[in-house]
Amino acid sequence: MENFKAISQMKPGESGVVIEFLGGKGLKQRLESLGLRVGKRVTKVSSQIWRGPQVIRIGNTQIALGLGVANKILVKIE
Repeated sequence: MENFKAISQMKPGESGVVIEFLGGKGLKQRLESLGLRVGKRVTKVSSQIWRGPQVIRIGNTQIALGLGVANKILVKIE
């Protein structure tokens, strides 16, 4: 069975491949400009308690996402 999660549900150190964005065209364009695209491998670095930023690594780059945005990015866990 396939294991899919939103980035906000991943544990620190967990990795996966982005499979879908659950947002509109503007969100997709913004994420793509940050280097986050469907098919890219991401690793969760850290998250803050109580709705803080979710930090992920894409290659050698780290980006912080708000909880709402992190909820809209689906990842297939490896």
